[in-house]
Amino acid sequence: MAAAAEAAAAVTAAVAAAVAADAALTMPEILSKLDRVHTFTMVTLLDNGSRDACPTAEGMLAFFTDPQDAKVALAELKVKYETNGVEKATLDIEIVPLGRAFAITQGLMGLKSPVPAKLVFSKAIVEVEGDAGVPPELRERMAGVGPFPLFLSIGLDNQAIMPVFLSRDDLADAWAKRGHPLEELAPSVIVTDLRTLVGETLNKVAGWRSLVFVQPRAAMDLARAILKQGALASSLVQGGQLLEKVKERVAMEDGDAPPPLV
Repeated sequence: MAAAAEAAAAVTAAVAAAVAADAALTMPEILSKLDRVHTFTMVTLLDNGSRDACPTAEGMLAFFTDPQDAKVALAELKVKYETNGVEKATLDIEIVPLGRAFAITQGLMGLKSPVPAKLVFSKAIVEVEGDAGVPPELRERMAGVGPFPLFLSIGLDNQAIMPVFLSRDDLADAWAKRGHPLEELAPSVIVTDLRTLVGETLNKVAGWRSLVFVQPRAAMDLARAILKQGALASSLVQGGQLLEKVKERVAMEDGDAPPPLV
């Protein structure tokens, strides 16, 4: 009897673990996964060592996934400051985790920006991919702020890890390192959009626990340089606290629909 009870308990535990592994994610969980990737935003360095969030030349609080796009925006802002005679303004680039940047620009988890905010995926990649990753029925509604293309491959997916890339080149590099012929890659590539993928993780039961967002290779050098300088996203302030910190755990009522993603 004892052995049978132990066996039944083991089966119950295994079933519970399988259900948990295949469950939909909560908003804090998917944002935490996104935070593995860095974005870049502009800041003003103050005399006291703190950093103020700094809008672009167009007046937007922007978060760039591509370091080159961030550097171009910084150069444009410096030109604007010089043209307008702004003195003693020291501008720099700061790291903000992608999950936080996404939450700010989407108005999730109570995070709000005092100025219009946007998430900017690599302009070069967006120019090539367009809105291919956005479902056709949602393209008109989502056209205002995206697209945010992401790349997956069924050939790289397994029970332990489901890698998601921000560029085809990074996906191809991972594919080659696994020993797969590059000519076999194209049929296995899945293009989606960040908003679409987030929505699916919140609403569909699948193996989302293995989802891993991969930092773009193009962003690694700038990210390392900023981290070496000790620049932290939590220092973003503007006349006090610009953005509220994401709470580590948020009580979400059962049955609540997730916020719309735009």
